[in-house]
Amino acid sequence: MWYYVSQGASVGPVDAEEMARKVQTGEVGPATPVWREGMADWQEARLTELFRAEGGPPPPPPGRPLAPPVASDDVTLPVMAHVLGLLTGFLGPLILYLVGTDPRAKEHARNALNWQISLIIYAVVCIPLVFFFIGVFLIIALGILDLVFCITAAIRAGNRQPYTYPMTIPFVS
Repeated sequence: MWYYVSQGASVGPVDAEEMARKVQTGEVGPATPVWREGMADWQEARLTELFRAEGGPPPPPPGRPLAPPVASDDVTLPVMAHVLGLLTGFLGPLILYLVGTDPRAKEHARNALNWQISLIIYAVVCIPLVFFFIGVFLIIALGILDLVFCITAAIRAGNRQPYTYPMTIPFVS
């Protein structure tokens, strides 16, 4: 199984046949960093068997090694994106979205961030309605929805399933 770097993030695992297609289509170019089990460090694709002619000499060692990819089976960060949304509002998911490298964790953080921003807008709309007494009930309902949606999303993330919050405005894509 192969891993490669695309837009600064590790992508994979990709089987050898799919990787060969990515090389042919140009999605993985000669300078793209790649890694697979058995390689000490990341290497440019041109220095591996993906581009090397048969029977050629072994490639020279790469310049700057990258760390091997993080195991993609870890569900900690995707779950944390939703739990942090419940505890810190939009700040926790925003930080995970900006600094995260795992594509699945970034996707969950993006969904949690969109929900938390939408929730803030809904709460601001409810503030003038407090003067008519309905706003208090709406704000309480929003708090309950936040709790239910975040717990549901965290459970789905723990089960490696995608989750999109209902009533969410897609600000971050």
